[in-house]
Amino acid sequence: MSDYLLLPFAIGLLFLLWQNHRQSRALFEYRHRLALHHDDLSLPRSAGAIRDAPPGHGSDLLTGLADKAHCLARGHEAFELARRHKRPLSVLKIGLDDSRLLREQLGHEVGDAVLLRLARLLDITLRLGDLPARLEEAEFAALLLETPRARALEAAERIREAVENAPLTLENGVLVTFTVSIGAAELHDSHVDFSSLLGAADKALGRAWVSGRNRIEADNP
Repeated sequence: MSDYLLLPFAIGLLFLLWQNHRQSRALFEYRHRLALHHDDLSLPRSAGAIRDAPPGHGSDLLTGLADKAHCLARGHEAFELARRHKRPLSVLKIGLDDSRLLREQLGHEVGDAVLLRLARLLDITLRLGDLPARLEEAEFAALLLETPRARALEAAERIREAVENAPLTLENGVLVTFTVSIGAAELHDSHVDFSSLLGAADKALGRAWVSGRNRIEADNP
């Protein structure tokens, strides 16, 4: 059987792996909502309690999104598949703006609640086949299969706008507004592996932060 005929099967298998992770994440989130007794639009009574819950396989403990190791593993698989079959692949690097200042001013519990809100927004804004992940304290990624640069930038803008328009409501009624900056990169010949593709998105994120935050920058191959 030719590589061309195997391509739909390979893409479908990768999609099923991601689907399984997102179904596990949905169960993870549901359990926490039962335990914490809060809706998605308010501050949990004890956001820090989530740290005590057992994580799902390949899931970040706080948010339930894919963790860094899971993202890198799936990313390397997607990278090799896309490069071999000359298919588009993009990645977004998403950073919470002024995250340290937010924690210093409002405390770690509010900071955790903001990260939970951001994770939820990523999950509902991205397509079902995309893979959102938490990489660092306040940095996230989204792996976009079969996605060229222009569509990746459209996805980035949907995320940026959704976050900007979804402030967190504290129990005392105070609204906490927050924003993200995003770096986007599409697979091209200069990328030797998925880490280099993710690194290109990270550099673009850095330019977005330097340029004023709450904005999107793209890699320039």
